[in-house]
Amino acid sequence: RVVPASNASAITPCTYYSSDRPSSSQIRRHSEHHRRHHLSGTPRRSLSTAAATAVESPNGESARPEQPSKSSKSRNVYMWGTSKKGTIPMNILLDPTGSLAAGGGGIFSGDDKVIDHPMKLNLEGDAWNSFLNVGKDDGDDDVVNNAVLKKVFCGASGTAMVLEDGRCFVLGTNKNGELGIGSLKETTQPKHLPLPSPVSKASLGPNFSALLTTTGDLYTFGYGGSRVNGIGCLGQGSVDSHPTPTLVQSLIEDGCYAADVHCGEYSMTVLTTEGEVLTCGSGSYGRLGNLETVDQLYLEPVELMGAEDVVQIAGGFAFSLALNKGGLIHAWGRNNEGQVSFYILIF
Repeated sequence: RVVPASNASAITPCTYYSSDRPSSSQIRRHSEHHRRHHLSGTPRRSLSTAAATAVESPNGESARPEQPSKSSKSRNVYMWGTSKKGTIPMNILLDPTGSLAAGGGGIFSGDDKVIDHPMKLNLEGDAWNSFLNVGKDDGDDDVVNNAVLKKVFCGASGTAMVLEDGRCFVLGTNKNGELGIGSLKETTQPKHLPLPSPVSKASLGPNFSALLTTTGDLYTFGYGGSRVNGIGCLGQGSVDSHPTPTLVQSLIEDGCYAADVHCGEYSMTVLTTEGEVLTCGSGSYGRLGNLETVDQLYLEPVELMGAEDVVQIAGGFAFSLALNKGGLIHAWGRNNEGQVSFYILIF
């Protein structure tokens, strides 16, 4: 039968194919998760790429993406929407009509520029090289020439561009340090975020952000939270903010490799290569999925999902979704607009 779900916030992952409620012992969240790992003898993992490549992802494939390869193949990238403080790089938009250069082709209001249709980026030649190298001299070691753009990640207030060699550039507004450039100043020009390993993914939240590397390491930066908004969203074990990318050491100590990450408003969700889902940060609205509204300073497992192999995570400002191998979607968090409200199938 089909039962319409309510719009109440879900403080635990909704399980749509079973009406059985777990016992209290099954749903208890262990706040000493990291301590338990240490006592059980879980080895502290190595940061080496060689060790990382031996780990398998939830879908049975290698958890470590192949190292970036050199390629001259260009990609077509289109962007649209509202550009504020350079979130859409207007100076490399290809506009065949020339209307943007003349001040038309969109809706303009102060610093905001609204592009109401997909427009292609110029990712070749002098325009692309100049865009990446603004303010640099030819003799600088970090000058980028003829780079191939591999991935683009759009956030609430910024944009991240990952090149084929794994270098990551960010631009946009930066009022909480969510760009990780070492200050709270916005930037309309791309800034390079240097990391020891190539970047495979960026998740840009409205207040903080995270970078995932090809070696399974997680770096977070930006706003650390407050007693009002919730603390611990960076997963660093404190309320401190971090102006530059900072390695989440607890994952290394627990022997975990990160496979995916999502940054919400004041909370973070991480998927490990073993298919386990971890959360940290503000617990309000049940956004951590553990039947509580208490904040978490460290990444802790969403234990109600048990030993399920999760293959993908997603989410919004205050809710999260997790898809397992069997095609079941778990949802938890704020539901004021039906974000996690589904028609529930009960067999």
